[in-house]
Amino acid sequence: MRSSFFQGDFHDDEICYAMKHLGITPKEWHEIKSVVASDDATHGLHQHQVGIMKDMFSATHFSMHGLDGKTATMRGTRPGDPVADILFNMVFRLVVLDARKKIEASTGMCCFGSPKPAEDVTRQISVPDRGFAEVTFVDDIAYAIHSQSPDDVISSLQVVASCLHDSAASRGLAINYQAGKTEALIKLAGAGSKSTKHKIWHAHGGRLPIVTEHGVQSLQLVHSYKHLGSFMQDHAVVQKDIRYRTAQARKAFGQLHRQFYGKRNVHDRTKSAVYAALVMSRHTYNAHTWAWVSEKDLVQWENGIRAQVAALAKSVLKHVPPFHFTTAEICALIGLNGPQDLLHANRLRYAKRAIQTAPHAMWSFLYANDHENSWMTWLVASYKWLRVHLPRVAIPDLDEAGDVLAFIAIDEKWKGRVKAALQSCLRFTAANAFGKLWTSRLQIQVSRFAPLTEQVGPSAEKKWKCNLCAASFESKKALAVHSRHKHQYRTQLKYYVFGDECSACGKKFFSRARLLAHVGASQHCKEIYFACFVPAAEEVVESVENDEREKMRALRAQGWSASKAFLPVTRISGPLLPGSGTDDAATMKARWSARICETGRAFEGLDGYCECSSEAAKSDVEILPFLLQTNGGMKQGEAGIYMQFGLAAEAARLHINCFLFVHFFSGFRRKGDLQHCIESHEIVGNQQIFCISVDLCLAKEFSDLTDAETKQFWIQKMRQGQVIGIGGGPSCETWSAARHMPAGPSPLRSYDFPWGLPGLTGKQWRQVSTGTTLIQFLVDLLVVASQLGLCGFLEHPQFPLWLMRVRPASIWMLQALRTLARLECVQICSFDQCVFGLDATKPTTLMLLRLHTFKDVTFTKGLRGRCPHRTKHKPLQGIQQDGSFATARAKVYPEAMNRALAIAVSRFLTERRLQSSMSQLPIDLQKLDSTEFTDGSIVQPDYHQ
Repeated sequence: MRSSFFQGDFHDDEICYAMKHLGITPKEWHEIKSVVASDDATHGLHQHQVGIMKDMFSATHFSMHGLDGKTATMRGTRPGDPVADILFNMVFRLVVLDARKKIEASTGMCCFGSPKPAEDVTRQISVPDRGFAEVTFVDDIAYAIHSQSPDDVISSLQVVASCLHDSAASRGLAINYQAGKTEALIKLAGAGSKSTKHKIWHAHGGRLPIVTEHGVQSLQLVHSYKHLGSFMQDHAVVQKDIRYRTAQARKAFGQLHRQFYGKRNVHDRTKSAVYAALVMSRHTYNAHTWAWVSEKDLVQWENGIRAQVAALAKSVLKHVPPFHFTTAEICALIGLNGPQDLLHANRLRYAKRAIQTAPHAMWSFLYANDHENSWMTWLVASYKWLRVHLPRVAIPDLDEAGDVLAFIAIDEKWKGRVKAALQSCLRFTAANAFGKLWTSRLQIQVSRFAPLTEQVGPSAEKKWKCNLCAASFESKKALAVHSRHKHQYRTQLKYYVFGDECSACGKKFFSRARLLAHVGASQHCKEIYFACFVPAAEEVVESVENDEREKMRALRAQGWSASKAFLPVTRISGPLLPGSGTDDAATMKARWSARICETGRAFEGLDGYCECSSEAAKSDVEILPFLLQTNGGMKQGEAGIYMQFGLAAEAARLHINCFLFVHFFSGFRRKGDLQHCIESHEIVGNQQIFCISVDLCLAKEFSDLTDAETKQFWIQKMRQGQVIGIGGGPSCETWSAARHMPAGPSPLRSYDFPWGLPGLTGKQWRQVSTGTTLIQFLVDLLVVASQLGLCGFLEHPQFPLWLMRVRPASIWMLQALRTLARLECVQICSFDQCVFGLDATKPTTLMLLRLHTFKDVTFTKGLRGRCPHRTKHKPLQGIQQDGSFATARAKVYPEAMNRALAIAVSRFLTERRLQSSMSQLPIDLQKLDSTEFTDGSIVQPDYHQ
């Protein structure tokens, strides 16, 4: 048999001996021989390659230790020779070519498929009106057939299947027609499609007869099938493949959930790496080839692994509910790119490979699809994602798919760009995720003593009210969902329509869900049902819906909606219901009324009204919330823990045992600095306040404010009563308004992206990370000080009102600081530093913690803290003659401002020492015994004197 693969005569005696062992009759062998004699599977091979194959197939014997003689193989090739698959491909190629010739001769259709790559991917080549193409992978073959009429599509399909069957049988191969092996998926449209659908689905039962030379075969028509690991569905939907990808990811995760992912002694980075290799790869497999996929479908696909990544990020979240974060943000918390980001990157990489290898036919179909969710549209969206996240290197802004493909084709560094954008996207998503996590932890810490009600803006006012209870909702759909679950509401049609046949128009829909959709859309049928029937009993409707609920659950598990049409609508025979308003309809309704004593009334459960106008007032002016001036919030906390005095003052009296104020970010020591001004004040006799200036330029130990251990050290000192207050002005380098000026450095943050803009370089991300950590350091200390009755301040440039149109970044718009501003002990004071003697205006904002005296002093200067000077100050813009930025001269606080802060600190301690003793106020001190901070750390306080 092996000798038959090469040119020349083969020996009939040996062939007949082999055929006898294989069970092949002489008649069948002569038929195979006639075909093989005309074939040449080795055509095109080099002479040296042919010689190697002859040697492999002629000397198929080997010797073994302990056996006399040589051992011959009865099937296949010699052990260890990977030639069988290659040989099968060569033979199957002849089958496909032979079938192509028969199809072209029998149908007149031309084959528009070609294995040659397209020469110009930006140009669309027209596809013939009738044609077919093969998509083969080893022994898996798929035919794509299209024509101008539904009947021609069906007949062409039968001819294609017949020709392939005969070509395979002539070479001794058989086609498996079992379910899941050989199936056909059809989409019929246009004139005559309804009758054709009725014939193939109802007359033939969804099975096409295939007439071959060896008999009649039956080809199953399906609505979806699996090809090369991906599910194809009719109407070009991808819901089944989405559910399959999600199921595969859950299966891979569940196999190692207890044994690996749940182990505490395994590092999170190791878990993330294994998860990306075993689970994420299955979840994103071939997702970049999806077309006709909507944004809703992608969100559903992405959220399919939400519970898994939330379990991996449990140690990072630490009591913060995972529903506060998107799936991409949770992935970023454990160092992984989100599914949609990986989808963009894989789609862009696939485009590069497709340009090099894909044939013209694929590009023709891609260009012909002008749907809003076509693959080309998503390619442009992925390209824009690349432009947003690609650091430093600017690529052209392209809106047309052809231009994008042309740029990808000529770009030699495309893979590197995609990789760099993916890494930059991970840094951007992680920065936003950790910023949101820090904010949530701060709100949880503050709300332990003062519950924070959610602030609802004017645009989020609830408009729909339920008359049956006090609930209110933003939309009528939300009201309907509430009524369904709480008041057992059901739509009225569910009490009139049963079965799967419409008795008003004589159509069969094969499911009640489709029948309900039809009657709801047809006013004529709806009026007839209401005129002839009365509402059914509650128990009848409940029983029917319970049965349908199981069917719907099974359909959704397979990727279908509840109203999926597996069979087309057909006509039914029999009498129809009398028309609406006729005497027969009234008589039928009267009989049903006598038959059903207690009718259902659950459709009356939707009882509500809209309290607002249907047309919401639209405003073209957007209001950006930020902090500017406040006299203290309204939240006093449990037993007054967040008050200016009250329990906070009593806690300070009993807690403080050392008059020490810590000034962070102080810079080098100088005359008139805050430490100098504070230590020059005396408090009640000879007692004096001391101040410590903390900065990395002054000392190394406990001065690196980006270090977590340094933060814990100062928090511990505050809880031990060795500190009366803290304050400072963190670096504003990455928050500066100068970055939004035309001549300034490039911005690193914005109002919409306060934790860092997308597309920053690695160096810029390190700058942003340092600036964020310094802000969070001081805010965390202020939260602790507010609960211990201490004082403090946070200084930063004022929100730049003059740059409102460019939506600048500022710490005064952060949700965390806006939360602190709701406490009674916190005041916001905005002023111009020129009122304290600075030779520049420099609008500044201070968050004052129990330092109200500073605000009183500031408002006595200038125009209530604002610049009173008639001559303009020299702006803090540009570069000075010595090469430094002009903003450098405003980094140092004016001495008068330091004296005002010193007075406020002195007044804070004086007021608390002069206050009379008071009884202990009731408060649950157990909440203070173990406080978790926004970085996840836990400190045990010491309340003993």
